[in-house]
Amino acid sequence: MIQEHVKYIESLGWTIEKARGDATPFDETRFNFPEFLQVYKNAGLDLLPYKGQNLKTKSYDLKDKLYDNGKNLELIVEIFFTDKQIVGGVISIEDYIPGIVKLEEKEQFYSHFYSRQGNK
Repeated sequence: MIQEHVKYIESLGWTIEKARGDATPFDETRFNFPEFLQVYKNAGLDLLPYKGQNLKTKSYDLKDKLYDNGKNLELIVEIFFTDKQIVGGVISIEDYIPGIVKLEEKEQFYSHFYSRQGNK
């Protein structure tokens, strides 16, 4: 499944620097916290339909960085998957609120981020 993750991430134009540890089971108790699920839903990933489906996560550091206010911010992709398919993913942005955003095509991501920030 890891090779599918790499293909998926690279198909969106991103470059992986390294994998972060092993894939881990998604903590099913998180389904009891609507606020937690809403954060992911706001980032374009609805996890609720995958409750009870052996959901797992795997994270990857990206070579790509985000430049904001004179600082390079680290980008980390978190992929959610079952034994059968990739469910989707989010990008975590170091020291940024909101901390996670939709995993989308690289150019679209940068365009959205910088248009919201008013700086290019």
